[in-house]
Amino acid sequence: DIEGHELKVLRTINFKKVKIKYLCVEMINHNSFSIENNNEIENLLKMNNFSLIKKFGFNYIYINLVKINLIFVKNYQKIYRLYFFV
Repeated sequence: DIEGHELKVLRTINFKKVKIKYLCVEMINHNSFSIENNNEIENLLKMNNFSLIKKFGFNYIYINLVKINLIFVKNYQKIYRLYFFV
């Protein structure tokens, strides 16, 4: 836990050199600064091929889409994503 400095730390990562499959980021929306900061985190991760797959309270779990093949399965009006790692 780095107490609100997540964006600063994420900006230091060279995503072309460091290969990350999963990333967990704590994001709390308690004021306008944190909401803007969280939007910037989300944009940074999207630009580096990450997609949000799960939220656990304040913890947001992202997966790197470059590292997987996606298969979509439709079942009675629901679409499920299955992830297969390459």
